[in-house]
Amino acid sequence: SSKEKQFRVLQDKQQDSAVTVRRNGIEVRIQSVDVMVGDVVLLDLGSKVPADGILIGGNDVKVDESSLTGEADSVSKTPEADPFVLSGCTVVEGDCSFLVTAVGADSEWGKIMVELDDERDETPLQGKLTTLAEDIGRGGTMVAAVCFLAQLAVWFVNNGRKTCFLADTVGGKLVPTPVEDCRLGYPGLDDEKKCLEEGRVWLTHYENFSLAKLQDIVGFFIDSVTIIVVAVPEGLPLA
Repeated sequence: SSKEKQFRVLQDKQQDSAVTVRRNGIEVRIQSVDVMVGDVVLLDLGSKVPADGILIGGNDVKVDESSLTGEADSVSKTPEADPFVLSGCTVVEGDCSFLVTAVGADSEWGKIMVELDDERDETPLQGKLTTLAEDIGRGGTMVAAVCFLAQLAVWFVNNGRKTCFLADTVGGKLVPTPVEDCRLGYPGLDDEKKCLEEGRVWLTHYENFSLAKLQDIVGFFIDSVTIIVVAVPEGLPLA
């Protein structure tokens, strides 16, 4: 059908970035990015307008300008009534030729692209929110570091205090186990005499060190990471 044929023509044109131009009286096929001011561009059904220009000839030309104006209806173009064609638009009916007056960043489509690519300055409110978000992140990290160091300091102090450990008898000698008897040692009564009387041993954790104690440090680290994980995302929505 005619509609299917028209659709195929439009699809083929969308995939083809080359255009036909008349330059110095000679028609040549070039890439749309190579179009220059002063060229006469020849367009037919489905062609994308590569540059801004003025219509100098055409037959029943209608152009889709929705990419620029947002209007869904196609616009009729004639050299007398509405001769201006803009880059980024598409010929949806007829064929035409136009004289190029602006290309690249100087064209309407190019100006829009440049404006979209430009980084816009932050508003005062955005600047304050960004600063606040950064402060929350830094504050959370500092609090996490202080908590970790405080827990680590307490851990070192506590491990330096003597306490009562359960013991096994091996070869007639008492061999301490990692298990504490908290009834008689720290954090209990600190009763060294009773500890020894009951066949326990009275030592510091450094003297009876167990790798299991390192799990405490891992726990301190996890606590600190948890503080950071909680604090930092609070500032992200502000940024």
